[in-house]
Amino acid sequence: MNPALYEWCSIYREEILHHLADPPAEQTLDFCMRALGKKTEDISNWLGQSQLSFAALALYACISKPGIMQSEFPDVFARFQVLYSPKPVKAS
Repeated sequence: MNPALYEWCSIYREEILHHLADPPAEQTLDFCMRALGKKTEDISNWLGQSQLSFAALALYACISKPGIMQSEFPDVFARFQVLYSPKPVKAS
């Protein structure tokens, strides 16, 4: 994991995505294991943070692992990919 990218995702989450509620811890653990291949406690220990933001992790995963996100979590990918896409996304 890239700590700087996670921190930028956290800032983006606080400034732009503050209205999003984080899912329960079990869903976040499942997401981290499938998308990032790591347990939440391992990520938390490595980053030196006691609490992780699901929105920041999801945005991080969309940026760093777009193929996995698109195949494993298409709804999350579609929701977060719009946030950093260099191409304008048409509303449907």
